[in-house]
Amino acid sequence: MNVRGWGVGKFEDVCKELREWRFDLVGLTETHLRDDVRMEGCEYVMIGKGRKAQGTLGGGVALLYKKERGLKVEIDVGECTSSEDVLAVRVECMDGRGRPEKVVLVVAYMTVMGERAERENRRKYDILKKVVREHGGKRVLIMGDMNAHVGILGEQVNRNGEMLGEFVDELELENLNVTLAEGRVTWSAREQESAIDYMLVNGRMREIVSHMWIDEDGLVDIVSDHNMLVVIFSSERGHSVWMWMQGVTGGLSPAAKCARCVTWERMRRWNMWCWSV
Repeated sequence: MNVRGWGVGKFEDVCKELREWRFDLVGLTETHLRDDVRMEGCEYVMIGKGRKAQGTLGGGVALLYKKERGLKVEIDVGECTSSEDVLAVRVECMDGRGRPEKVVLVVAYMTVMGERAERENRRKYDILKKVVREHGGKRVLIMGDMNAHVGILGEQVNRNGEMLGEFVDELELENLNVTLAEGRVTWSAREQESAIDYMLVNGRMREIVSHMWIDEDGLVDIVSDHNMLVVIFSSERGHSVWMWMQGVTGGLSPAAKCARCVTWERMRRWNMWCWSV
């Protein structure tokens, strides 16, 4: 979620909505928080990091995870300590045979276009490359606000989009927005639409991914002008939901609430609930 600022009130409101949808893990970008971050509510824990107090404003990445799933979470694995806008987390849970299964989740935020932004983003992509290569034998999922136009909506590819494409090709990743997602628009405001937020997976992670859904109708009420991206992966025992969300918006209209009921039933057919993997 590109939350454009974060606090206790927003944390509680978002957790309430996540509880209703029964999501397990949530990636956050642009929290605007400083240094290392940890917040704990009744059902969710938030871990992350932000820019240093003397640094530039903005940025900050984090992960929310549900307590009751009994997940073992290790923060800042790999080469991420040198960037406040890249967070890699190793999550360990149990598979259907009671064996530990490790998944590496990476949350990233790329700076909006500009000469300085390109230098910063190249450095961030170098960090991402090291993380993916270091964990090449594990399941890796990268989610983030890449501020990248890759042509999904017929738009011109920008420099951030070119860098994203180069990264995907070099590391042999799959861009699920292109190959799997139901929906395309990840941001909408002021009568404009865009696709700038992405889910990327390596080959091992792709083996267990079953669905991806972009919440173009804003059914998940998370106070956001970016749309929720949801990825579902399966195991021998069931399914777990991984999601990432963005921005600032208001409540649901009656029509949206009706559509939400339809979507809820569709999610039930997908078994889109958070059982242990």
